[in-house]
Amino acid sequence: MQTSIMADVKEHIASSIENIKIRHPEIYAERREILEKLVAELHEWLDWFYGKKGESYDYTGIDVMKHREKRHHQQGINEGKKEFSRKYGEELAGIIGDELERHVVEDMGYVPSEEDYRRIGFWKELRGF
Repeated sequence: MQTSIMADVKEHIASSIENIKIRHPEIYAERREILEKLVAELHEWLDWFYGKKGESYDYTGIDVMKHREKRHHQQGINEGKKEFSRKYGEELAGIIGDELERHVVEDMGYVPSEEDYRRIGFWKELRGF
């Protein structure tokens, strides 16, 4: 990942850790190392497409927000919650879902749907143009 997105991911990770410490102190105390690893993976997973190019996508340009159409939406949150709950345990599903949603809201201002990204004018509306 490029430097600017790495800083953003680090901010998301630090924010998540603080949120979990406050909202789930017992779980954090018992599973600190696992939660810190999980949180890092969650945020890296959400922003994985940043600066990447594939067969059906190209996020290598100057528009740093465009990669968000891949996972920064309700369907992406659901997918991530399912994937990481399977990996880290269903008992952490609530925390996983909360932190994925918080990341999307911090980046987008709300949780869009996957379809929103395909709507004509979505990016202009989001940016207030």
